[in-house]
Amino acid sequence: MTTIIGVQGNQYTLIASDAMTSIDDRPFYAKGMNKVTERGDYVFAVSGDAIVGHIANHAWKLPRYTSKMNLDDFVMTRVLPSFRTALVLNGYDPKPDDKDAGWEMLLSINATLYHIDDGFGWQRDDRGLYAIGSGGSIALGALAAFGANTSNVKWAEECARQSIEISTSYNIYTGGETQLVIQRKKHG
Repeated sequence: MTTIIGVQGNQYTLIASDAMTSIDDRPFYAKGMNKVTERGDYVFAVSGDAIVGHIANHAWKLPRYTSKMNLDDFVMTRVLPSFRTALVLNGYDPKPDDKDAGWEMLLSINATLYHIDDGFGWQRDDRGLYAIGSGGSIALGALAAFGANTSNVKWAEECARQSIEISTSYNIYTGGETQLVIQRKKHG
């Protein structure tokens, strides 16, 4: 339960989230672990099963990207298999009939944003606006209504912060301070 949004801009990506997590009906505010993580050439945020975010943050061995690689191929053949391996090696194995299990991730590598689902599929959207989590639809609607201009990083940042605040007002599983990371293109 969370709100995470992403903006694919020209030469940058932005990922923002709230800071609240929940177990059953108890809210917790992230201490010592941000939902939006920047590790080397990667920026990512996970919604859904909390253990998936913990594994991503602490146990995932991130493959090294170089500009000589096709990024989509790299994500498909190196990034997703390495993440699947990290989940399996660290005990993430939900039962097939567990309807409450699942996760989604926004992942940025070299300022290219991917929406990854728990089936290890990925998508990119030409509109450049993304959202996951229980409050994601609310924040995405706000982000679109604000007219988040993907060519202007400062305006996109302001729109993202306001969109998370709106989601906080209307989604009981969203709260706390906004966490936001901007990644700028390094290669190519």
